[in-house]
Amino acid sequence: MKNIQPENLVFLDEMDVLLGLTRTHAGSYFGSKVYDFLPFYRGQKVTLVG
Repeated sequence: MKNIQPENLVFLDEMDVLLGLTRTHAGSYFGSKVYDFLPFYRGQKVTLVG
């Protein structure tokens, strides 16, 4: 490692995004309830390398 120059280093960053996630919180008018069901995951999965 002592012989490697800093300008010769390359760093990769990877992340992923799940496009079909459901919300965990909701808002409603005062005095009314929010109803929802949570279906199984149906969205795309995207991986990015930067």
